[in-house]
Amino acid sequence: MTRQIEKYIEEKYDLTSDLAKILIDKGINNRALVDAFFNPELSELLPAESLPNSERAIERILSAVGKKKRMVVWGHEDADGVTSVSIMLKSLNLLGADPDYYIPSKRREGHGLYKEAIDRLAQKGVEFILTVDCCSSDKEVVEYAKEKGIEIVITDHHEISHSIDGLLLVNPKLGGDSYKYLAGCGVAFKMAWGMLSLKAGMSLYDIKEKYPELLVFAAIGTIADKVPPISENAIFIKEGAEILKTLHLPFIEVLRKKYNSEPSWELLVSLVSSGESENGKVPTVDLLLTRSMIEAEDIIEPLLKKSEEWFKNATFYLEEAKKKIGRIRDYILIDLKDTDPRYLGFVANQLKEIYDVPAIILGRKENGTGVAEIRAPKGFNSLKLLEYLSPILINYGGHKLASGFSIEEWDIPVLFEEVERYFKEHPQSKNIFADLVISNLPDKEKMTHLEELGKLGLELRVLANHVKLGDIKELLEDYNVIDPERLLDLYAPETKVKILFETSKDGLRVLKVIPFDMVKP
Repeated sequence: MTRQIEKYIEEKYDLTSDLAKILIDKGINNRALVDAFFNPELSELLPAESLPNSERAIERILSAVGKKKRMVVWGHEDADGVTSVSIMLKSLNLLGADPDYYIPSKRREGHGLYKEAIDRLAQKGVEFILTVDCCSSDKEVVEYAKEKGIEIVITDHHEISHSIDGLLLVNPKLGGDSYKYLAGCGVAFKMAWGMLSLKAGMSLYDIKEKYPELLVFAAIGTIADKVPPISENAIFIKEGAEILKTLHLPFIEVLRKKYNSEPSWELLVSLVSSGESENGKVPTVDLLLTRSMIEAEDIIEPLLKKSEEWFKNATFYLEEAKKKIGRIRDYILIDLKDTDPRYLGFVANQLKEIYDVPAIILGRKENGTGVAEIRAPKGFNSLKLLEYLSPILINYGGHKLASGFSIEEWDIPVLFEEVERYFKEHPQSKNIFADLVISNLPDKEKMTHLEELGKLGLELRVLANHVKLGDIKELLEDYNVIDPERLLDLYAPETKVKILFETSKDGLRVLKVIPFDMVKP
């Protein structure tokens, strides 16, 4: 099957075999996803049925709607989670349901389902929970909820680290034909599309015409979650950008009026990310769904202030973390003690970018439980580290490059010992991580293909070995090169170098230039 897809890419899109194989490795592993990659139009979006277990899940959701069961959409306190919740609430309302929602606080409750909340929901008569952007690994709590008379359908996109026997789980990581790196909101949108199609006979174009905000929500969450912006994800981003220009939702109009310009994706992501959960409610959900300009204005002003305050605090915690860094080895592990968990991901990501090693940053929930965020450079699988640490963790989950866990405070000293032991037993390669290694000067056809793939959103690290710097500079003259540190000018033209660059929408970004006399054998 893989060879057939490879051949399809080579013949239909005139791509060389090595690049076709890389596309497949990046999850573009069937003809529909290939076509969506090269032609990111709405018509190429794969239907809900392409998600594993989606048909059975949709049947159960629609059955709950039809029986007028008391429903709750359970989400995650970030932009992907908020947009996912908003997509589901809007869609279920269109189908005649009147669902509530619950988003646990990272600071007080953590991530995912937990028994105390299930108890409270059961007391309120909740009979059905639909999760979005979370809960793939919450089997024990799902079983507990069943005992309380609550049925749970899980939709998610995170890596699956535990047994899923007995769960009704819709997650592209399980297989199916959808792009396996969809954001949670992408999964939620496709599930909503499937429900609206089956129950109301609505096509994808009906949804775009009548409820275009659903595609904008999917775009915001997709961009915020930093999933690869290709194939189906690229469709959400492209469609969302086109719709945004003419969308007249109250929160969009308020932003236009306030800034006298079209709101940028950066502003939208920052705004949607700034809400904090209180008693399961996040104001940004109300902001996205309100039809009142007055309500939108009332919600936006304090959120913008919170966003500014958040960034100020995040910068402070980053500087505090830097002060704790001594000699950089294969990893960074810092305990920021009572730091609010909402800042840990930012600090970890910034340190990963600065030092190019996995960064593990600890904080505390209000009850004293330790929580941590991990951000890792390409080539490192943080989930393998978490599997190794699992005997001392309460829970964990996420992606290879971005994950998190919780731990009892008294086990944190053990954590430091175990992390050190892991990296001793699994020494990190000093080799430069690259998706494609070229043994000599690439030809123009290869460079043109790489540039085109970058324009389609594919970020590939390419390492050219043993080339003269002058030759590679001459070759790159015909392409848009991003070299803010002027790495291409550091050495004489005749110097033999290793050069690492990355494809992107903006051009070919130069990451490293290393003379061969500095390369250790």
